[in-house]
Parts: sequence; C-alpha cells; structure tokens
Amino acid sequence: MHYQVPRLRFMILHKIAVTLWCSDVAMDMFRQFYHFPLSSRQEKAWIKVENEVIIKASNIKKECALKGNVYHKLVVAVKRVGLFIRNMKEYIYEGLYIPHNYPKILCWTPHGTIDTGKSIKIVLKDDRISIIRRYKLASVYCLEDDIRELWTKMSPACRKLFYDKNSKVLQNDLAIYWTYYIDGKIDLFEHRIQGSVNKYGLELAFIQGSKPAALYFLQKLNDAERYELFEKYFEYFGPVYAHALNARSEHYADLIYGLLIRMDEKQRLRVFELHAYIIFVYFVEYPFDQLLEMTLNEAKYCISDECKNALILKILSL
Repeated sequence: MHYQVPRLRFMILHKIAVTLWCSDVAMDMFRQFYHFPLSSRQEKAWIKVENEVIIKASNIKKECALKGNVYHKLVVAVKRVGLFIRNMKEYIYEGLYIPHNYPKILCWTPHGTIDTGKSIKIVLKDDRISIIRRYKLASVYCLEDDIRELWTKMSPACRKLFYDKNSKVLQNDLAIYWTYYIDGKIDLFEHRIQGSVNKYGLELAFIQGSKPAALYFLQKLNDAERYELFEKYFEYFGPVYAHALNARSEHYADLIYGLLIRMDEKQRLRVFELHAYIIFVYFVEYPFDQLLEMTLNEAKYCISDECKNALILKILSL
C-alpha cells in the first residue's frame, strides 16, 4: 500500500465545502449556535446551520450546472466538513469562546481532514486560551518548540499540575511525558510509570487520535517493538475506546491510514486479520470512503464473511 493522491474532483469539492463554511454568513451562524443554551444546542439547531451552507451549495449547482451525482458529493462534503469544524471547536476551545477567524485558521490535509498539527500550532498563539490548555494541546501534538516556550511562561503553581518531584504521576497525559522530557528527567518518568516511555507515549497517541504523536513515538521504536505494538494498539481504535474518549472519528481514520502506509505488507495483512472491522469502519464515510476499495482489495483474503457483511450493513445505514 502506498500514499494515494486524492482525485482532483474530490479536492475541488472539498475546497468548495471549506470555502462555504468560511463565508461570513456561515461563520456568524456557527457562533450563534454556540450562544444557544446548552439544552437548545441540539441537532435540530445544528441542521439549521448546516442547511444554510447547503443552500449556498445549491446556488453553485445552478451557476456551474453541476450534475446530480456531483452535487450530491458536494452536499456530503459540506455536511462532513461542518462536522469536522464543529468537533474541532469543541475539542480546542473551552466554553463559548470562538476566535473571530475560526474556522479560517484551520489547515486541511489533501485527504479532506483537518491537519491537526498545523492547526494547533496556530491556535497556540491565542493568549485568550488558558496556558494550561495550550500546553496540553501542544503536548498532544508533540510541538516541542511551543511546549518549551509555554513552559517558561507558566507559573510555578501551574507547573505543579504536570511535574512535582514529591508526588506520583496520576494523569495519563502526554503533557506529563513532555514535562519530564524537557526537564531532562525522562529516566525518572520511566521509573514512575514502570514501563517503556515510548510505548506509553504511543498508547496515549493512539487513544487520543494524534497522528503527529503516533509518528513521533513510532520512530523511536525498533522494528520488533513496532510490529508488536501495531498488533496490540489497533484495539484502541475500537468503539469501546475511541467513541467513549473522543468523538472526532475522522482523526482516527487519518491516523489509521498514516500507520497502514508505513507498514510492510506482512504487517498490514496481520493487522487486517486481527482488526479488519475496526479499521474499515472508519473508511466507510467521507473523506476516507475513497480509500475503502483500495484497502479492501489488499485485505480481501484476510477478512471474514462476517466482517464483510457487517461493513455492508454499516454502509447501507449511512
């Protein structure tokens, strides 16, 4: 399996969807949605926001004489891009706060997902977000320069949340790892967690759906360790873990794809054999549905009829 460049039509439709969500009207409605009382901030209210953007898409259909199937793909892109923007807001920003230029500040990958590493780097410049929150975000995405800069700005009281030589590590958080790392105390951290620091970091990266963190820790492992962890930690993409911890399933899909293209054929086939449904269920929706056929073709001799039937039912339910 190799990196697959998306089709031009997909990239154009995705770009249109992002542009529509970044219009003044859409951004204003997005803000209004978050000023509703929490009890009123239900799916009906969100659908109203979404429909306003779809109306703009229908105008493009008329102006450009888009065919029905192309317009349908544009509507799908609009809905999914809106969901990604909403999920990212709720992940990054606490409470009602939304910066004036959101979602324009977001960066996107060619495959239609938010480039979390680049986007978070921009977010970290916003002083209106608490320094503790920014430090945690920088840590989750392994932005070492930003981590060091934020640490120097943090008060002693805030620092104790992440590092206290007189207490044990109680949080499962990449911010804890980075605090010990930049202080040159990684050996002490390894002693306290009673295990491999890199395996610990990789596990948290998988749980939190952080592709930058996963790639950071993977390159620190030898081939044998990577092979072992590929098999074990794909379980963390399952619904018991991922959907309970984080609703941003698009980031798990992006991470899974990033891992698959870095494995050799033997590793991929073994992972498909063990975790086929967990992997492919992330590839049935936009934007990774374009990769489903390619990955299924490689895995066709590894997956059971039960898994195939479950995937068909999942696709039909969308």
